[in-house]
Amino acid sequence: RRYVGSVSVSSGLGASAGSVPAAVDSERYPLHMPQRSSTLMERYRAEITEHGYCHLPGFLRPAAVAELLEEARRLEASGLGFRSSEAHNLFLEDGAASASSSSSSSSGVALREREFESSKVLVAMDDMGADSKLLELYRWDALR
Repeated sequence: RRYVGSVSVSSGLGASAGSVPAAVDSERYPLHMPQRSSTLMERYRAEITEHGYCHLPGFLRPAAVAELLEEARRLEASGLGFRSSEAHNLFLEDGAASASSSSSSSSGVALREREFESSKVLVAMDDMGADSKLLELYRWDALR
């Protein structure tokens, strides 16, 4: 563990839920400091309410993204998790739900009627090691 100012930044090994994960650019996104992040948090909550998500460019440090991807690849290669493949529309509704209503974009293409395919490998948290950087992010109090 190293210390930056008065903020504890975890190395990822046995981090507590309250320490700032080293993967996070905490200077750009000081979510662990309510006095510095209250305006940001209000904006993010409004974005989530309006769009269902908020976009945080550069939230994770580039080197950390590479480490997180490598961890995910190792978990998949070890046979953990299961693959899920689904067909859905832009709103993640299956075909039956999307047929019940239509929402057109400005180009006239019905977004609810366009079908997309997605595929992912899902790994249970208890299959990840205690030193998992993915778990460190998931458990960080500031993201709850």
